[in-house]
Amino acid sequence: MSQGKEVAVQQGKRISVQQVRDIFEAGDLPMPTAVTYRPDFWDNIYVVNPPGFPPTQINPTYCLSVTSAMELMLILADLEPIGYAAPPLTYTGGPYSISSDVPWLEFNNGAVRNAGQVAQYWVNNNGDPGGHTAESRARQDIAWG
Repeated sequence: MSQGKEVAVQQGKRISVQQVRDIFEAGDLPMPTAVTYRPDFWDNIYVVNPPGFPPTQINPTYCLSVTSAMELMLILADLEPIGYAAPPLTYTGGPYSISSDVPWLEFNNGAVRNAGQVAQYWVNNNGDPGGHTAESRARQDIAWG
């Protein structure tokens, strides 16, 4: 999916695998597999610091694009992920805010993961057989709850 077709991340909204499947079917988009998956990360998410201090870029590994998160949901569909938007990192107080929310996934075993962290398994393990290795490692991670 091109960047122009990104689905807006809206705080408080949750999306199911079936809704993602419907979006892909309506757009006549190819269904991803562990072998074809190539994650795309945002590099424009910042910690907004107090006045007088410049913003600090958040490491893109925590900022998976919405499209890539939806593709990941389809690959891991049997784990019934629910996608939602939240800050990429958890801060405990202070005068900081985040410029944008990013995708998170909640799985049927109760595991909750930043989608970018799950997609990291594919960064260096893509194609065939790498995609199968990446998927196996992602599933092992999620299995820990």
